[in-house]
Amino acid sequence: MHDALMARFSDRSFGWLVAGPTGVPKARLRLYGTADGGSTWKQLPDPPLDFEFTTQFRRPSEGWDGAAARDRAYVYLSTDAGVKWQRRDLPVTGDLPEVGFLTMVRLLPGNGVVAYVFAEAQGPLHAYTSFDAGTTWSPVLWPESPGDGGSFFFEDATHWWMFQQLVLYKTVDSGRSWFPFAVRTSAAPIRVQVLDSAHAWGQIDDGAGVQLVTTSDGGLHWTPMNVPIEQ
Repeated sequence: MHDALMARFSDRSFGWLVAGPTGVPKARLRLYGTADGGSTWKQLPDPPLDFEFTTQFRRPSEGWDGAAARDRAYVYLSTDAGVKWQRRDLPVTGDLPEVGFLTMVRLLPGNGVVAYVFAEAQGPLHAYTSFDAGTTWSPVLWPESPGDGGSFFFEDATHWWMFQQLVLYKTVDSGRSWFPFAVRTSAAPIRVQVLDSAHAWGQIDDGAGVQLVTTSDGGLHWTPMNVPIEQ
């Protein structure tokens, strides 16, 4: 019996579902697709053995997935709605752990992708952008160190936000360089949805609970918002 591990839709009609047995390490994953909004599903050819359940589709002709690798970092690209998957190698580095590592892909708004390389015990090691379907990759820098944590929040394909510690950094060149934009005196948002250059929503966890906040000045100031309270 296979369980649904992940479902993604690129629009109201086209979607993909990754399924596999839960609690079984390195189990073969199955891939299904729908073209009618989930009313019917068709099993697709089995994806590669090292396929991860982090599939992302921008459209049927552009789908991405990460891999569980050991000797070289790479990701997968599909241009035929998930029927076949092409390997796209990431740049070679000398610091990948021998015990293995994972890759993951996130879609950038409009065009392009970010590919991440993770070590299970160390967290993120490297990130790269591609705007030509994985033919070439450019390194993404962290404002400080990847070990300081933080996630990229995308305003568009070139303008990103990122919190490290209490500092909000921004980039205008897809992560090639960063500049500090604002400094908070207390907890920084851990999840942010950027709407445009001025507006965003976020969640702050100060240890006493999670709070919903919003900004209308690009992240200089964040205002707590009311949320529904269960009675």
